[in-house]
This record gives sequence, C-alpha cells and structure tokens, in this order.
Amino acid sequence: MKSKPENSPLEQASSSESGFRFTFNRAIGPIETCENITSDAGALIVREVIHRLGIDRMLDRLNDPRMASRVRYSLTELILFRVAMLTLGYSAQDDADKLAHDAAFRIAAWDRSGDRCLAERLASQPTQSRLINIVSADENREAFANIAASPLTERLALDIGDGDEERGTIDVDGYPEKTYGNQELSRYNGHHRQTEYYPFVAGLSLNGDFNCGATDGFIGAKLRPGNASGAADAVAFIDECLDRATRRFPGLNIDFRFDAAFMIADVINHLDARNARFIGRMKGNAVLHEMAEHLVNRKPGPRPDYSREYVYEIGKYGAKSWNEKHRIILVVIDDPPVVGELDFGPHWFYLVTSHPEESMSANEALEHYRNRGTFEDRIGEFNAAIDLNLSHSEFRKNETLLQFAIFAFNLLSVIRAELEVEMVCLDLGRVQKRLLNAGAWIVKRSRRIVLKIAETAAGWWRLALERLNGFMIDSPRRLRRISWRSCPVHAHLSTPHPMME
Repeated sequence: MKSKPENSPLEQASSSESGFRFTFNRAIGPIETCENITSDAGALIVREVIHRLGIDRMLDRLNDPRMASRVRYSLTELILFRVAMLTLGYSAQDDADKLAHDAAFRIAAWDRSGDRCLAERLASQPTQSRLINIVSADENREAFANIAASPLTERLALDIGDGDEERGTIDVDGYPEKTYGNQELSRYNGHHRQTEYYPFVAGLSLNGDFNCGATDGFIGAKLRPGNASGAADAVAFIDECLDRATRRFPGLNIDFRFDAAFMIADVINHLDARNARFIGRMKGNAVLHEMAEHLVNRKPGPRPDYSREYVYEIGKYGAKSWNEKHRIILVVIDDPPVVGELDFGPHWFYLVTSHPEESMSANEALEHYRNRGTFEDRIGEFNAAIDLNLSHSEFRKNETLLQFAIFAFNLLSVIRAELEVEMVCLDLGRVQKRLLNAGAWIVKRSRRIVLKIAETAAGWWRLALERLNGFMIDSPRRLRRISWRSCPVHAHLSTPHPMME
C-alpha cells in the first residue's frame, strides 16, 4: 500500500491553517484563514452610492448580445464588479481572480436579492475581458460614456434641480497616458518623450469653484492618439460635453475655461456660434504686445521689495480668422529684484474672454481663471487614485477602459465631497485608504448579513453613512429575483494561490 504523499508547499499555503508560529510571543496561536473577512468593505459604500443615485437603472439599458440562457453574470453585475475594483484602487484586470472571492465585493457586485451571494464567486479575469468587448460595441459606447459621467450629474441634480439661475464651468485639458506595448494608435510624443495616448478630460463644477464639500468631477473624456496636437478634435469633444450637461441641466448657464493650446479660431468661433461663454489664456503676438506696451514698462524710481500684480482691460481684439472680437485682459506681475541676478523687468500674460465686463470684471475674470488650477490637480488625483492601465491592443477597448476609470473617479469624487462637509479637504488616496479599504468581518445571522467594521475605520463609516442618508432618488430600483446558475467547472471555487493565478 502506497503511503500518502506530503502536501506540496502550494497546498500547504492554501490550507485553512498554517504551521507557522510567531516566536516573539508564543501566546499567538496558528494562522487560520476566514473567507468572510475583507479588507475592502468600502465596496458596499460604492454600490450604495450607485443605487441611491439611480445609476443601476441606467446600466439596465445597455445592450447585452449574449444568449440569456447561458449567462451566469449579468452585464450589470460585471460592470458593478469592475467599477468597484477601480474605485478601491485595483486597476489590474488580473485582480478580478482574487477579488472574486472577497466577501465585500461579492455582496456589492451581485444584483440578486438574498444572502446567497456569500456562497458564490464573482467573474474571472477572462470574463472581465469579454465585458470590455460588449461595452465597447457601437450600440453601447455613447450610453456608457453618459453613465460614466452620471455620478457627478445625478449628485448635482439633487442640489440644483435643472440648474435654473446656476452657473456651471467646464474645464477642458489633455494629459499624457503612458503606454507599454503595441496598443493601437499609441504614438511617441516628442514633447513628453514617451509612447502614449493623449486623451482629453473635461471637469464640471458649479461656478468654477472647487471648495471643500462642493461636488465636482469629470463630465467627459475622449481618448486620442499619442501624437495628437493640443486642440485636435477639441470642437467635437466640447460639443459632446456641452450637450451632456445641458441635457441633464437645461437651465444651467455653462461657460468654459481653457489653457492657451485651445484658444484657436476653430474653438473660439464654435463657442461663439453656440453662445457659450469662455475664458482662456492667450498667446502673445505683435498686435497684443503693441496694445500692452505702455503698461508693461516700469516707471522710473525705486522698486518696492514685494511682488505687485496689475490687471488691465486693454480693449477688444480679434484675429482675422475670428468671427467676433473679444475682451483682452492683461495681467502684469512685477517681482522685486533678486541680488546677483539680472533684472529682465516684469512678466505678463493675456486672457481672452467672451464674458461681458458688466457680468465679470477684469479682476473677477482673473480669479475665475486661476481656479482652473484645481482642475489640473484633479487630473493628477485621477492618475494617482485610479492608476489607469490601457492594456488592450484595440483603441476602442482602451477608450472604454478610460470611461470605466472616469466612472470610478466620479464615484470617488462624490464620496469625497460628502465627507468634506464635516472634515477638512481630503485627497482621494486618503478616502480610499481610510474609508474604502476598511477591514470588516461579515457574518450571516438568520437571513441577514451583518457587517462588523474595524474600529479604526468606524468614525469614517459613521460619517459616510450619515451623509448618504441625506440623498435618495424616488422609487429606487429593486434587486433582481432571477435564478442562480452554477459556477463553471474550470473556475477556482476558493481563492487561488498567487503562484497559480
């Protein structure tokens, strides 16, 4: 009779009890695993935000071409799982195989009533890849782009209704998204000295302010080739964002802010044709320098030892390619001399705006434009918190991944804004670590699922849940009552060892 072979190291590592013992304190017993302990309890908060804002109803409208009789995971469940992963900081698609067994993700992603979700596993990485194929199809792309912006728009709608008497500002900019491999239309960008995509993102904020507790986020995004110029395809993207905002808020007065790359004739003329106000930085030219010459030269006399800033209206200007003339504002900054350095005089820049002087003075226009700096910070937060990885070979699929990332960022931004009402300004990374990446023990009691949150996160959770109680749509969508299909035979029924993933 053959003796039973000893367990392999992989089998030992995946068993429920480890033979390892701590030596610094021998009172610590053996290490055991528990499938209902999670370090990502915040996935449930993400799902609650989606539910309370009515976004799950929008997901139902997407077209699913799969044969219904052979589907185990609905399209809504797959999207909920992927967005929750991104919101909690899991950007790699391979993380799906591990998180498919996490108790919090299982509860948050299943779109079916009851407590059986704790006994099931979520979709694997290959299924998540097929999800991108479905969402990137022509019949779903526009609808999903609207859904990606919906956490922002639906949260704003609770405060401003259709936007009457309110002003919203849309900031537009591009940023480099580095690529690795041979992704379609990724190109070498000489300015950034890397192979990349160069997407547009557009942020929407009320009155252009990003105060603590104010809701803001991305109203749109568009993926572009890495070698695209600063304003290539800008007109179509501006139209898309403007239409999306005005459809949701027909009474909202929209204006735009841009950097100098967007202040070209095509953009300016198009905004004029749509009666959309704008302000942007203007590149200097001989005509503008002549208009400003008498204001940028110092008068004779000693210079003060503090910086001085002057704001001037220097008249209206219109290039030959512009359909209309617009106000030009000159901003002169004169810094005190530095010992040992040559004095090159003051430096200055120009702003061009279609806001009339009676509704926005030169000083107010400068303050309004400078608030755009916070939008640029938002792009940095987006890259840090979501850590987007455009790894598909096809351009349209990478564009869909970008929309998933926008969806996750907007959810994070809504959660952050609710916390900031009671706390100081927060960065998204802190929201993820303190609130969403919280430890919890999930217990079944009769037909209820009880969440026991780690004490270190309890204060953040109490505040977040109190704020969530403050908004709710009418007649929220109910969970589905559909049959459960068995898990495929090739699926890991328990968490696979890292070396086996």
